[in-house]
Amino acid sequence: MKTLLITIALLCSMASFAQTGKYISAMKESIAMQDSVKTKEDMLSLSNMFERIAKAEKDKWQPYYYAALQQILRCYQMQGAEAKNIDVELNRADELLAHAEVISPENSELICLKSMIASGRMMVDYITRTSTYGPKAAQLLTEAIKLNPNNPRAYLLLGQNLFYTPATFGGGKDKAKPILEKSVQLFETFEPATELDPIWGKGMAMSMLKQCE
Repeated sequence: MKTLLITIALLCSMASFAQTGKYISAMKESIAMQDSVKTKEDMLSLSNMFERIAKAEKDKWQPYYYAALQQILRCYQMQGAEAKNIDVELNRADELLAHAEVISPENSELICLKSMIASGRMMVDYITRTSTYGPKAAQLLTEAIKLNPNNPRAYLLLGQNLFYTPATFGGGKDKAKPILEKSVQLFETFEPATELDPIWGKGMAMSMLKQCE
């Protein structure tokens, strides 16, 4: 947490990422920090850091993407009484993605996050919301795959959704396994378009596939 706050302070002292040429280094440092943040508070701080970079670099979609991702992951940790706050938090993630989509429309990676938001909204009340947000999450992943059939994260999230969907509703390990196999296969050959594009998910895909055995 201390390291995160120091990094935020350093970033706040930069007048302009574009003019100083420190945009890429700031993004790389922030992206690397994603592996170490564990608490909801640190995720919020990191999301705010990415958002500040986004506001300084108005033609880049990646900072908005990572800001939204941290906001979503933060919501996934909310349980019990905290669940009532999920919608407000995910509304913020939606706003961040809206900015990103203006810059990069029809982006498979952004659609994947929109699917994660739909899945997150089910956490508020699974009984009443699954019938609405479950199909929406699946539809968004179908769209993400159509936009980029080689996006391993789209298959990972689709496989994850099937894994946790009861077999009586069309899910289960048997249905998830071939989708997760496809995800792992794509991760083996995946090359991001730029050094700042998303690369996360391989370990998760391999772990979930192992659980399907």
